[in-house]
Amino acid sequence: MRTIGKKGDVSITLLVMMTIGISIASLLIFFLSEKNLISEFENPGVVLNVYAEREILDLYAYDVLRQNVIEYYNELAGSGGFISEKPICDEFDGIRVFCSIDANLKSNFENNIKIRFLEKFKLDELKKRYKEENIDMELGLDKTKVRFDNELELKIENITFVYSKAGDIGSKIIIRHNFDVVQEVKFDDIGLASFENIYNQINECNGLNFKECFKFDTFDVSIEDESHNGQEFYKIRMTSKASFWLNNNFKKIEILFLARKT
Repeated sequence: MRTIGKKGDVSITLLVMMTIGISIASLLIFFLSEKNLISEFENPGVVLNVYAEREILDLYAYDVLRQNVIEYYNELAGSGGFISEKPICDEFDGIRVFCSIDANLKSNFENNIKIRFLEKFKLDELKKRYKEENIDMELGLDKTKVRFDNELELKIENITFVYSKAGDIGSKIIIRHNFDVVQEVKFDDIGLASFENIYNQINECNGLNFKECFKFDTFDVSIEDESHNGQEFYKIRMTSKASFWLNNNFKKIEILFLARKT
């Protein structure tokens, strides 16, 4: 049987200790490197910054959408474009009889609001801002959808924020955040009234004390009696209580139409 003397035992012991020491040193370096990397992800300032920038994008999208809705609503109110044209609904002295809602109102709203949104959404300026915050934004406005169903809903799909920052060890810290922007504008909430609700109110109030019944929280209403071709009508003028930024000035929105008495 072969035996190893004390000198051999010491050599083996030193070799084992050196191996263990190198392993511990390697693990320590790796641990410290990973600890630094993890601390960047766990740093609430980094994560909060990404979510704060997302919130800014949400608010900006809502602001652009809201203004577009107000402007297009004002155009429809001024032209009577929300009311079906002749021969469906009569017109007297340039004022339409509100006998039904225009069949194209839904598609007109969706198409017009989308076009206006894409024109006014300052994508390049946003990307420049985010770049200053170490964020690359991947956003295709072709993913924008607008839905109108008595209120406006805007959806921009598949937005990605990529946050990157050089770490202390020379690597890059990267956070990817995918999300959709979904915003809706309700007419009552912005000081207006949906054309569908106005039409429904006409039908509900006809046969009652119309002048007392036909009221809105967001509009002042004046009503006059008129006759055209032997028929009796209410001439209704609605004036928004709120003022809106339109054509570089604050103004109220007016809606003028006739309602046939029943």
